[in-house]
Amino acid sequence: MENNIFIRLWNVLAKNQLVWNGFKETLKITLIGCFIAFFLGLILGVLLYLFKIQKHYKRYWILNSLMNFFISTPFLILIVLLLKLILIPYFRMGYGFGTALFFLVLAIAPLFARHCEQVFLTTNPELYQTSFSLGATKFQFVTKFLLTETRSDIIFKLASLFITSLAYSSVLQIVGHQGIAAVAIDNGYNGHYDFDPFFTRFDLIIVSALLTFILTQTVYFLGNRIAFALDKR
Repeated sequence: MENNIFIRLWNVLAKNQLVWNGFKETLKITLIGCFIAFFLGLILGVLLYLFKIQKHYKRYWILNSLMNFFISTPFLILIVLLLKLILIPYFRMGYGFGTALFFLVLAIAPLFARHCEQVFLTTNPELYQTSFSLGATKFQFVTKFLLTETRSDIIFKLASLFITSLAYSSVLQIVGHQGIAAVAIDNGYNGHYDFDPFFTRFDLIIVSALLTFILTQTVYFLGNRIAFALDKR
């Protein structure tokens, strides 16, 4: 076995495609999931905000309670619950990329909606009345006033959403998603295959963690730069 740990870590990437394949799968489901959850969460966040400032308390309570259910239920329990009650009996969905993507969006969209609502509530309370006094429609208020005022904060929350989705994606192995977490667990922690003389199973776990860390730092850096560039306040 190679004694130099840096050479062993390099061999994980150079001598084997397991980590790269897992990383690409994680990146794919995270990007697609965040893209869908961004728009769904933004719409839900706007609705929550409008219901609250317009004093539609019943509508707010219904939507807020529904989102709280998905946010508060442990992710693994939520997956098993919906698989048994809905997806398998009625849609024949129980395994594969589509099922994993569905659960990822279901977990992170309500979280992003809650973040958006909190951002919107930090705006000037008179912004709503001011926009209508200028003749703006409700759609124009959202697009020209609300989103313009909060766009930099939304980008910050989007970067956090990406990091959160990375954490949630590590659980999706239960429905067949073979991301980088599944590679680290199946071939590293629980693995029985010997990668000697190139690297050890623990080296594979280290590289998986390092790649995830680099991806996280990159997303945070880009998110911060874009948010600061958009912040005109």
